[in-house]
Amino acid sequence: MEKQSKSIGQLVLNIYQELQEISLMEFIDIMFIARLKEALDYAIELGFSSIENLRNNIDNFLMKFFNKMDYDSNVEDVYNVAF
Repeated sequence: MEKQSKSIGQLVLNIYQELQEISLMEFIDIMFIARLKEALDYAIELGFSSIENLRNNIDNFLMKFFNKMDYDSNVEDVYNVAF
């Protein structure tokens, strides 16, 4: 069995790459949760009274949600999102 050795630089690079991947996944999770909460708040604002009602009208809702005027200007600080 042949042992593969890595230099300290290669090990540091591998650790950095793994941390970067973890950070990216965490960021995506935070952004998804923030957008989901925003979408659910908007559904309530539109008068959807149940998940079933929202699910049955999801295409209509999504068109309204992604086309609403203030979507681009309604950016919240994702680092202050409460879970």
